[in-house]
Amino acid sequence: MVEGRRAEPLLELRFFRSPPFSAANGIAVISSLALSGFLFINTLYLQQVRGDSALAGAIASTARQTGNTLGVAIMGSMIANSGVGASGLTTNVDPFLALTRAPWLLVVGCGFARSLLAAVCTGPRGQRLAARVTDSGH
Repeated sequence: MVEGRRAEPLLELRFFRSPPFSAANGIAVISSLALSGFLFINTLYLQQVRGDSALAGAIASTARQTGNTLGVAIMGSMIANSGVGASGLTTNVDPFLALTRAPWLLVVGCGFARSLLAAVCTGPRGQRLAARVTDSGH
């Protein structure tokens, strides 16, 4: 590997000898794999089972990418405006916890909002509205 022979590598490969570092990266890969795979299968379902056009997949992909972008932008803004400077993040964990409290609350809120939206949209009223749209040919 080229990075291992460079004087100033982009990423210190020795970090991967640390179990917490390697595990955190492994968890990130596994989580992204599961979510991306799920969304891909969902796109195939919409096209092949429900007969939707390749447009129901482009829209899903755009929505996913928009969500990724908004998540980074909103949470980054929340952290930047939290009043805890990066200099407080040297070795003490407490400033980091204070720095990320609001974004974690947003994550929890998003989880509740997602669950509520799913319950409403898949409930009896949502099913009736979906049937009406399907029956009208739109």
